[in-house]
Amino acid sequence: MLLTLIGLVVLGGVTSQSLMDAATIIILILLIWDLFKKNIRLKDIRPIGIEWAFLGYFVVAITGLLINGKPPVPWFFYLSKFNWVINLYIFIFAFNRLDFDVTKWFKYFIWAYTLPNLYALVTYLIQYDYLSNKKLQGGIVGIVDSSTYHAHGNSLIFVFFASLFIFYFEKLSKNMKIFSSLALLLMGSSVFFAFTRGIWGATFISLLVLLLIRNRKWALYFIGTSAVVFTILMTTSPLFKARVTKFTEKADTVRNSDGVRAELIQVHLEMFKAHPIVGIGYWESYRQIEDYWPLLGKPPTYFETHAHNQIVSVLATTGILGAFFFMAMVVFFFRKAIAFYKDTKLLEKYHGLSVACLMLLIQFLLACFTDVTFEYAKIRGILIVGLAVLISFSIRKKENT
Repeated sequence: MLLTLIGLVVLGGVTSQSLMDAATIIILILLIWDLFKKNIRLKDIRPIGIEWAFLGYFVVAITGLLINGKPPVPWFFYLSKFNWVINLYIFIFAFNRLDFDVTKWFKYFIWAYTLPNLYALVTYLIQYDYLSNKKLQGGIVGIVDSSTYHAHGNSLIFVFFASLFIFYFEKLSKNMKIFSSLALLLMGSSVFFAFTRGIWGATFISLLVLLLIRNRKWALYFIGTSAVVFTILMTTSPLFKARVTKFTEKADTVRNSDGVRAELIQVHLEMFKAHPIVGIGYWESYRQIEDYWPLLGKPPTYFETHAHNQIVSVLATTGILGAFFFMAMVVFFFRKAIAFYKDTKLLEKYHGLSVACLMLLIQFLLACFTDVTFEYAKIRGILIVGLAVLISFSIRKKENT
């Protein structure tokens, strides 16, 4: 049951926040019940080693809001976003009670993700989304009604299961190989047809690293095939060509061009310059951006959104101190993933899983260069489940050796 609920949490990341939250709450209730029945010992609830950075980031967020937040500060809305810390431990405890069975994981992957991505591809073909009752303006928006959410969430899941598929291929039955291949093909296609370039790049690099780890010849074939497909699409697909060449357009002439993205980064850097220590306040950029556009010669209402770069966003909203704690967390989990990968090279059971965790982190971090990936609740939720897998099974591996 726990595995199904965790699967629903991840599925919620690409379908419904309510589904993600409900499944998480049920998992918490089950774990509390097990603790009450003494199936879980309190000594099993232990720190993972980066709690000081969690606390530091939280304190900086509060401090920045107290000093620089624009009244009235929506405290509950802002600080409730830190529930990811609690969720991380919930999922770690849940995975501690589960064994790694790649067949079971793929069974869920096949039935849970085929239909949502099939629906997304159908909407792309007919250019109409029945859930939102509107025509599409190019790329897939999926059940979440957002090309950004759809591409980011599905790409994380895609890279993770593509890694498992490549490393545990021989352990899958013939039918499982066929259906898993089809499910991955559907998911990969729906990510591609969302036409989100940052995710294109992050997914391509992640898959290339994956293949370099597994077999360098496969990596060369992948590069060659990608080059051929790229050339064909550049000559046959106007939408693909427009997405690739869009960076040459000027912000003054094209409202949604990369010029605007560059200006968003600039305006958030102005926020950082004004408040370099603790930033303008956690999540305050949406409410205060109008105060900084005039510094760039733009009207206050020029554009209201976030910086399309995670690190710039952290600097703007939590300053140098917040960036220090945030990067400490990033380095901690990345080092954990590298260690898990190295420690399992000779352990067939966990090696593919370690690669999957590493690829998920690489894909996520690459995506952070073009968006505030960690600030999206659904995307963050998927990442937190992946980090819980990393912590739980890396600890288990050490205890079993």
